[in-house]
Amino acid sequence: MTHCASCHGVDGYAQPDARYASIVGLSSIRRVKTDALVGVIAFGAKGAFNTAPKMPGFSKDVSPAQIASITNYVRVTFGGLPNSDVSAADVTRVIKEKS
Repeated sequence: MTHCASCHGVDGYAQPDARYASIVGLSSIRRVKTDALVGVIAFGAKGAFNTAPKMPGFSKDVSPAQIASITNYVRVTFGGLPNSDVSAADVTRVIKEKS
């Protein structure tokens, strides 16, 4: 709730008036290779436009196991996948590769 829902909303549809991004149904969260999604959660993302809010990274605030849980939750709940099996080891690998 603190890290994700405050911007993306509990339902994933965000707050469009505040220019926060909806994450419901994004193809990027349904990809077989999850490195990009893990990277966004861990390191953040710049807004698409200069006026759009920028997503912060959370690798300093939450553990790799928590990032894995968030990734799996997002992929199933908002991506419509039947399951997701990103592990803490997967997250640790992505963090090391992108650091």
